[in-house]
Amino acid sequence: FDSLNVSIDDAVSILNHLRKLFSISDSNEQKRLLTMLPPLWGRDRMANWFGGSEHQAQHSVDLRTAGGIFSKPEDRRGNKSLDEQIELTVHNFTLKK
Repeated sequence: FDSLNVSIDDAVSILNHLRKLFSISDSNEQKRLLTMLPPLWGRDRMANWFGGSEHQAQHSVDLRTAGGIFSKPEDRRGNKSLDEQIELTVHNFTLKK
């Protein structure tokens, strides 16, 4: 901890804040946060440390492998919604006709 210039109490506080962030985050953000845990940790340990599920832990391992730490999960819902600006432009265009 000396090389990081952080006391043990400060490190514990930071880790507790990360756990709090995990608990208030949506599922995709939780998966992103799980990617930062050590690669040697198994799914059980990852899930238990943050209080997540093994499924989230497995998905986060896949994310980390494919894109690195803090990778974003891919949206696979099919058709994606339009950007709000594009939607507004189309709406205004159709009103003019």
